[in-house]
Amino acid sequence: MGDEKKTDVYAIGAQRASSVIKYSGTFDILELLGGIKGWYAKRYYELTEKEHSEAVKSSGKELVIEYEGVKKVTEYVTFKAVVKIVIYRLIDVLVETPQGKEKRQQAELDIGVKSWLSKNYKDTFKKSSKTQEFFRQVYERFIGKNHLDDLKTKLTNETLMLMDEIKTTLQVPKK
Repeated sequence: MGDEKKTDVYAIGAQRASSVIKYSGTFDILELLGGIKGWYAKRYYELTEKEHSEAVKSSGKELVIEYEGVKKVTEYVTFKAVVKIVIYRLIDVLVETPQGKEKRQQAELDIGVKSWLSKNYKDTFKKSSKTQEFFRQVYERFIGKNHLDDLKTKLTNETLMLMDEIKTTLQVPKK
């Protein structure tokens, strides 16, 4: 793994960067947010809304919504997945559907997704002690390496499923 010196290991994205889904067109904002919240709930993540801001501009509304989900996987590892939705030029439109006219939204979206596993979250190995830090690194490099690699792969797959869920809701082709 080579990540034994780090306590946060990124599966998708990085500390300051995310994997981004860009979309421009019509969509149902309630369906999008409900799909994201449902994904977190189905996988037993504890969901927190970190940010929700709205600004009204002449070209339409601008929204920023950020969700962070945390899931305890083991006594040593937690999964964290963050979705940040930035919506530009949001306006309400009426769309013709087979059921009649429906209210939808039209906007440009940037949806950033990143995930990481947080190791030693309970501070089992104290960071202040060089001896315990040494034992933590030995444990992660030699004893728990395969298990941590499997968890990172599992988190990567879960995050890719979240991105597919978002793309399906927006009807964006999957790559």
